[in-house]
Amino acid sequence: MPRAGGNQVVPRSALPASDIRLRPLRILLATNDDTLCANLVTVLDNLDIQYDTAEDGASALHKLQQQSFSAVIMDMHLPVLDGYETLRWIRRDPKLKALSVLALTSETLRYEADACMAAGCDLYQAKPCSLATLGPKVQELVTLIRRQHAERTAAERPRSALFSS
Repeated sequence: MPRAGGNQVVPRSALPASDIRLRPLRILLATNDDTLCANLVTVLDNLDIQYDTAEDGASALHKLQQQSFSAVIMDMHLPVLDGYETLRWIRRDPKLKALSVLALTSETLRYEADACMAAGCDLYQAKPCSLATLGPKVQELVTLIRRQHAERTAAERPRSALFSS
């Protein structure tokens, strides 16, 4: 399975979590599916997005607590700690709860997509998925990350800054 292919590890404390503009996007790929991981790595490399990988939910949580990421692309049926339980931990952690999550699942039924969204995922993609499907979905995730960052930045700006010019 591909590992952080030449990408540097960014300690969580090195940069403010909300300041995406000053750092490149960095996404955690949480999947034990080698083919899916290879396809995601191809898409991320083509978009010049840094990444790291985790093969199970427990490893994903550990990496999220130790390093800084812009988002997670997570298989919802991971070993050790499944994606749903991993997501519950993410949403309970004040430092991680705003993290964008793209859910991947082999279930194509509508209730599975609804369950992923109800659990707190921001986006959903059924698998298997081709490069042609993953590219636009990752682009959608990047757009979501940037929009959420802009909204947080605007909300954090002092009210006086809104009226000064």
